[in-house]
Amino acid sequence: FQALAKPVNKAINWIVDKIVNLGKKLWAKLKGKFGKKDKPKTPQEDIQDRWNRGLKEIRGVANRSRQGGAETPQLHGSLLAIKEKYRFQEIYAHRKGSGWAVYAKLNPDNSGNLIPIEGKTLLVGEGNLTFTEANLILGRNVPGNITATVYEQKGDVKEQRTLERAERLQQQGVTVEFGVDATKLHEGAEDKPKFDNIIWMFPHPGGSRASAASRGAALLADFFASAAQRIRPGGKITVTLRVAKEPNYYVSRWRPVEAAAAAGLRLVSQNDFQQSDYPGYGHETTASGANPADVSRGFTFIFTRD
Repeated sequence: FQALAKPVNKAINWIVDKIVNLGKKLWAKLKGKFGKKDKPKTPQEDIQDRWNRGLKEIRGVANRSRQGGAETPQLHGSLLAIKEKYRFQEIYAHRKGSGWAVYAKLNPDNSGNLIPIEGKTLLVGEGNLTFTEANLILGRNVPGNITATVYEQKGDVKEQRTLERAERLQQQGVTVEFGVDATKLHEGAEDKPKFDNIIWMFPHPGGSRASAASRGAALLADFFASAAQRIRPGGKITVTLRVAKEPNYYVSRWRPVEAAAAAGLRLVSQNDFQQSDYPGYGHETTASGANPADVSRGFTFIFTRD
C-alpha cells in the first residue's frame, strides 16, 4: 500500500500544482481585463485615448457630411463640440478642392497662454481681420460678442481679401468698423458700450526706425489712456509686441507696463505669443512700402483695471 501511495500522492500534488498555476494565470487575465478600468491612466495614455476617440468622431462627421452634405456652420459646430469633449487645443476645417481638410492639435496644451477673448470683446488695429477670424475658427467666442476695427477707412483698404473677409465676418454676426483710431476710443465714450476685453495685436506707429522707440511708447500711452475708459471693471486690456532680432527691443523701449500703469492699469500676466496657436492669422501693416512683420513669436501683456 505504501509503495502505491507515493506515486499516487506525487500525481495528486502535480495535478494540484497545475490547477493552482492555471488559476493564477486565469486570475491574471481577468484582473488585466476588468481591473484596467479602475487603474488611473498615465498622462500619455490619457492623451492617446482622447486623440483616438476624437479622431473617430471626426471621421464620423466626415462620413455624415459626404452622405448628406453639411452647411459650414454645422460642420464648425460639430468640430467645436468634439474639441470641447476631448479637450483638443485646436480643431478647424478649411476648404481643400471641392471638400474640406481638418486640422487637429491636442498636445501640447497651450490654452493657458491664449489671449483672453471671452465676453464682449473689442479688437483694434485688425488690419486684415485674420486674428478675428482665427479666434472664431477656434470657437473661442460667439460672433455677436466681437467688434473688430480697422484703422483705414473702408475705401482706402487695398486688399480685396480683407473686404471679403469683413463681409464674411459680418454675415456671421461680427461687428466690423473701419476708420477707427485705437488712441481715440474714449471720444464719446459715455454713449458707447464698454467691453470685457480690448485687444491690440502688434501695434506700431510706422515711420523711421530712428524715432520708432519714442513714438511707439507714446502710442501705447495714448492707447491705454483711451482704452481704460471703454473697459468694464475687472475687464482686460491686452497688447502683444513683436520679438525682434534683439528679443526685448520693443518691450524695453516702448515700456508697456509703465504706460499702462500711468492709465491706472495693472499687469495681470505676461505670456509668450505663438502665431501657430491661431490658424490662418497673419499680421498686416498699413504703412506704405513697409516689409511684412514677423509675428511668429511675441510677448503678450494683459492688464486690468480694478
